[in-house]
Amino acid sequence: MTLRGALDAFPLETVLQLLAVTAKTGELEARDQERVAILSLSGGRLVSAKYEDESGDLALGAAFAIRSGDFEFIPMGSVGDADLQGDLDALLDRAVEHRDRLIAMRELIPHDGVRFKLSDRAAAREEIRLSPDEWRALLAAEGQDDVAGIASRLGLKRLRTRELVAGLVGKGLVDVVHPLGSERAARTDGTTGRMRPLGRSASGEPVELRGSMPDLPLDPVVQLCAATARTGRIEVRAGRDVHVLGLEGGRLVSASSSGETGESALGEIMAVETGEFEFIPMAAAPAHDLEGDVEELLARAGKDRERILADRALIPSDRMRFRLSERAAGTGEIRLDPAQWRAVFAANGERDVAAMAELLGLRRLAAVKLLADLVRRGAIDAVDAPAEATEAAMAASAPAAMEAAPAEVETPLAETPIDREAETVVDDRLAALAGIFGPAEPAPPPPAWEPPPAEVVTPGTPPVAEQVAAVPAEVVVPPEPVAPPVEPLKKGGLFGRFGRTPASIGVAPSGAPAAASRAGRLAQFANDLVDAYSSGRYSKARIDSAIRPWVMRADEQADPLDRPIPLAADRLDVAAIERELPEKQAVPYVALLIREVHSEAERVLGKDSAKRAYRETRARVFGKDLSVLQQPDAAARLPKV
Repeated sequence: MTLRGALDAFPLETVLQLLAVTAKTGELEARDQERVAILSLSGGRLVSAKYEDESGDLALGAAFAIRSGDFEFIPMGSVGDADLQGDLDALLDRAVEHRDRLIAMRELIPHDGVRFKLSDRAAAREEIRLSPDEWRALLAAEGQDDVAGIASRLGLKRLRTRELVAGLVGKGLVDVVHPLGSERAARTDGTTGRMRPLGRSASGEPVELRGSMPDLPLDPVVQLCAATARTGRIEVRAGRDVHVLGLEGGRLVSASSSGETGESALGEIMAVETGEFEFIPMAAAPAHDLEGDVEELLARAGKDRERILADRALIPSDRMRFRLSERAAGTGEIRLDPAQWRAVFAANGERDVAAMAELLGLRRLAAVKLLADLVRRGAIDAVDAPAEATEAAMAASAPAAMEAAPAEVETPLAETPIDREAETVVDDRLAALAGIFGPAEPAPPPPAWEPPPAEVVTPGTPPVAEQVAAVPAEVVVPPEPVAPPVEPLKKGGLFGRFGRTPASIGVAPSGAPAAASRAGRLAQFANDLVDAYSSGRYSKARIDSAIRPWVMRADEQADPLDRPIPLAADRLDVAAIERELPEKQAVPYVALLIREVHSEAERVLGKDSAKRAYRETRARVFGKDLSVLQQPDAAARLPKV
C-alpha cells in the first residue's frame, strides 16, 4: 500500500498531481458504493483510464464524476497499453467537460437498476426531433429494459447508452421507473460495493489519508493537505517513534518529535525516510509553534534535513556511546571551543546521546549536532552500545508500551516488521531520529564549569557557546572533509511540475482579509476576470467588456435561479447576490459563468494569455486561500487553470 484516502477530502485531481510530481508508476482506483474507475500512470504521466466497458477520455471523465468514496494507488513496475494522450493539464481540461455531462446524466438516471417507459410529457412540444441512435434507444426503452439491457440490444457501451437514454428523459420522451428493489440490485451486481473503509487511527479517530515512505516523500504529502485546505494532524511513524505535524486550513502550524517542537522538530520529521503516515482530521489544529507559509517552512526544513541526515550517518542511534579517538593525533594542531571540550571531556565510553545531552545541558538535537561534528573532526568515536545495555533498555520500555496499547482497535499504522520481531535487536538508524531520552528543556550546566573570559573558535565553525557554559580550553584540529551532502528536498511545491506558482497551493495567508460569502467572492472574481480579459494588458486582442452576454450563456446551461442574477453597471451585483440568492444556487451558477468567460478569453486572447490573466486575477482576489474554488459545487464547473 502506497496511498489510500477519502475522495471527499482529497479530490482526484490533487491526488493525480501528487503522483505526477513523484513520478509514480501504477494504478489509481477511484470508487464509491456503485462504481470503480482505474487510472494508470507511467513515470508520473497519466496514460490510461478504464470505467466499466469504456476507456480513454470518456472513462477519465467518469472517474472524475465519482465525487465521494475512496481512492487507492497501487504501485507497479509497468502498466498496460495507453489510451490517453497529452499532458496532465490538458487531460484534466477534457475530463472536466465529460465529467459535467456525466454528472448531469446521473441526476436523470440515478442508478442502473431503473427501467424506462414512454412518456406523454413531450406532447406539449411543438416539434420532436430524434437522431437514428435516439430513435433506436427509444424503441429499446419501451421494452422496460434497464441500462445494461438497452446497451446489449443496441450493441453500445454502457456510458454511451446512458447518455442516449438520459437525453430522451431530458426531452420528456421517456420516464424513469423505479422497480421494487432496483437500487439494491444495482448495488450488488458484482461491480459494486468496492468502497472500503479507511479504518481508524491507533487512538480510534477516523483517518482520511494514509500511505508509506519512501514510496511517497513527506513534503508533497504536506502540500497535498495544504492544497485541499485540511485541518488536522499528520502522524508519521518510523519504527516505534511517532512524529506529528499540525495543519489548520492548509497552513502548516506545528511540529513535534520526541520532545522537540517547532522548526527543529520539522527538520527532524522531514528527515524520516522510511515509515508510514496518516492524516487525521480535527476540528482544531494542535497548538501553533510554526510561522510562515508551507513553501518557506519546507525550504528551511530541507536544509535542516540535510544536516540531520549527515549527522545521523555518523551517529545512527541515540544508544551509541562516545569515547576519545586516536584519529585526531595525525591531523596536526587540535583546537576546540569550550563546548566541544566539555563534550570531549564527558566522552567516557559509557554515556549515550541522552546522557551526554543531560550533562552538557543541551536539547537532544543540539547534542547530536555537537557530537557528530566531533566525530567528523576525529576527536571522538561513536561506538555501538553493549548488547546487555540494549537488552535492558528494550526490557524497560516493554511494560510501558504494553500498558499504552489501545484495546480493540484496528492494527495501528505503526505496526511494521520491527513491531512483530520477538526480542530481536534490529537496525533502528531512522528510529533514532526521534530519540527516546532527551530532556524537553535544557538543563542548567554543572556548577563546576565556569565560563572563560573569551572563546577561541575555528574559522567557519558555528558558535555553540550559547548552547553550553564554557571552560578555558584551546585545541583545534583542522577539520577533516565533511561527508558528501545528502540530496536536498525537491522544491517548487506540489504543482511545480505543471508551472503553478506557490500561490496556487491554496494555503490561507495568516493575514488574509475577512472573507465574504462564497457566492460573493466568486462573483467578484467573475467581475475582475472580465475586467482583466477586456483590459488589453495581456494581449492586443480583448473580449467584450460587458458581462451580460456571459449571463445569457450561463442562463442557458445552469440550473434555474429563484430570480435573475442581479446586475449593476453591467457587472454582477456582489452585494445583491449575497443578500438575495441562496448560496447553493449562486455558487454553481457563477462558477459556470466564469468558465464561459474564460473559454471565450482563450479563443480571443490565446490560451497562454488567458491562463496568465486568470492566475493573476485569482491571486489578487483569493491570495493563497483557494478553498472557495476547490469545493465540489464550484470546482466541478470552473475552468482547470
